[in-house]
Amino acid sequence: SARDHSVKILRKAGHDVLEACNGLEAISMARKHLPDAIIMDIVMPEMDGFEATKCLREDPMTSAIRIIVVSSKDQSSDKYWAKKKGASQYLTKPVSSDDLLKAIGEAA
Repeated sequence: SARDHSVKILRKAGHDVLEACNGLEAISMARKHLPDAIIMDIVMPEMDGFEATKCLREDPMTSAIRIIVVSSKDQSSDKYWAKKKGASQYLTKPVSSDDLLKAIGEAA
């Protein structure tokens, strides 16, 4: 899957990776672990990536974490909403390892 692809790229580059199953879990993991960056999908059960990004931005604990949206949705409206909710960057699937590592590198 695309998620496994991203995880593989990041682990191969030496990053520690935590995986959340949905937006609510992503928020709770972000508060607990305070990661350097979050790779966020848009389409998820329980809470979509737009809402999860907005919640993370509004919480002082997680507001500074870089959020990189990686989605198969390639509409300019999706990119607009992701930015409006606080995404740092928007990458379209399939994401290249260079683009993903560059986005993560900017997060450090």
